[in-house]
Amino acid sequence: MDGFVNPNHQIPVEVWAGWVERACAINEFAAPDRPISNPSSGPTGSPSDDSPGTDFNRRGSWSETGLFDQGWAWVRQSGDDRGLITRPGKDGGVSASIGMVTSRQNGWPLFWCWSTSVPEFVAEQPYNRFAVFTALNHRGDFKAAARALADRGYGHRQPEVPIVLPSHSRNVTGSGLILTPTGEPAEPDRLFRWMSELRFRPQNDKWLWDGYLSRGGVTMLSALWKAGKSTLLSHLIRAFDGRSELFLGRPITPGRVLYVSEEHEEMWAERRDDLGIGDHVGMVCRPFKGRPSPAEWAAFLGSVVKSVDEYRFDLVVFDTISKLWPVREENDAGQVEDALMPVWNITNGGAALLMVHHNRKSGGKEFTGSRGSGGLPAFCETLIEFSRNTEDPKDCHRVLVGGGRYRETPAKLLIELTPSGYVSHGDPDDGPPIVLPPARDWKALLTSIVGTESKRFDEIQSALAESGRDGQGVRKKDLIDELNRRVEGGEYERMGLGTKGSPFRWSKVSFDSSPGVPPLGKSEEQDLEPNE
Repeated sequence: MDGFVNPNHQIPVEVWAGWVERACAINEFAAPDRPISNPSSGPTGSPSDDSPGTDFNRRGSWSETGLFDQGWAWVRQSGDDRGLITRPGKDGGVSASIGMVTSRQNGWPLFWCWSTSVPEFVAEQPYNRFAVFTALNHRGDFKAAARALADRGYGHRQPEVPIVLPSHSRNVTGSGLILTPTGEPAEPDRLFRWMSELRFRPQNDKWLWDGYLSRGGVTMLSALWKAGKSTLLSHLIRAFDGRSELFLGRPITPGRVLYVSEEHEEMWAERRDDLGIGDHVGMVCRPFKGRPSPAEWAAFLGSVVKSVDEYRFDLVVFDTISKLWPVREENDAGQVEDALMPVWNITNGGAALLMVHHNRKSGGKEFTGSRGSGGLPAFCETLIEFSRNTEDPKDCHRVLVGGGRYRETPAKLLIELTPSGYVSHGDPDDGPPIVLPPARDWKALLTSIVGTESKRFDEIQSALAESGRDGQGVRKKDLIDELNRRVEGGEYERMGLGTKGSPFRWSKVSFDSSPGVPPLGKSEEQDLEPNE
């Protein structure tokens, strides 16, 4: 250690950073799952335990816990037996959530109380159904609560019927868990999982913001500087407070956000006051005085993971990633990937990660417009490009172009900032709706337009537009769906190959006509555009 310690017994910063960097390189530590309860929240049990309490956690409902019998009431439901509730004696406001938080160990829905005015529960702590039932009905006596649930039929679950795989002599249940000789599920003691053991997140718990922010996934939002990213993101994080079920027309789930920003604190204080952003958002403003070293970056990510675990953040935002990571050469794929690999520690716990980045001035097609190495967009599951709709600086419209690994991600959205917030105008490539007279149904008009003489799609569309004015519109997809429905019902037939030389044509089926080809499918629907 000679030469490492100065007379003041302080290790030089550069020496300490080197030690930390080497330690991080050999680190095998994996952050543990969050505890699903504290001592006051009741016993936890395992998925194989057939006790009444554990069975109630699996199959019971929140109404059976006694919450609603004792005066708790729904504020907003976000699905089957899940949502936000208010405590007894309170006319409005949110006091707790049920089913919005789940046990990472067992997958059970949990009760989360924010109110400090409820004597039965400790604020900011999770409770499973059994613990809630015990607290409300048996004054914390879990044995008495278990006996009461047994009288209701809980605790006598029938074992699952194993699926026999021809090529293996393993015992696998319908839920994809390997059974031990005693019939209990067990984690595989090997490097890999068989395909039958792979797990997936239920569809109703997959998205924080439908199509854009997935739990456990990484999303990149890229745009030119000063295009309005921060304004959009300010409205987005506000929307996670549960005040609305939709943001830009897409379902959004209430949650907590940890926002790491390159901007100074005063700017976010102004946005907070202007928009009313609540304490479901935690801010980290300018965490580094300069570009961090790899060791400092690793230590910071460790602090983020710890905060996500302790405060149960659902979304982490890095705005912008280029001002936070240790990468000095953005075109160096090796540096970029070295900086990105540790962020999986954030998403492995189930949180979503949104990284904000800048586009090049020259832009690019197929999501190649972001600055630097392609290793960054390739690392992400979902990509969003944010741009102005026109060159007019007063134009409040913006365009979101989306893509990635999920089919739910919208290809394009036209959005507008209004005095009341952002609104979505749908996909701008769909074009304006066809205008129809208010007194007549467009499907009835279609019946009179398509006769025994076949018509192309654009001819049908033009005829509808000419037949109606000052009425409600019909989208192209709706028209295609109706034509398909009539082909399937035998009322219409469709001819042609869907090419420029042989476009699709529709006509009414006559008595001497032969059966038409199958209705227009999704892949054919895309080929329809050049023929319109």
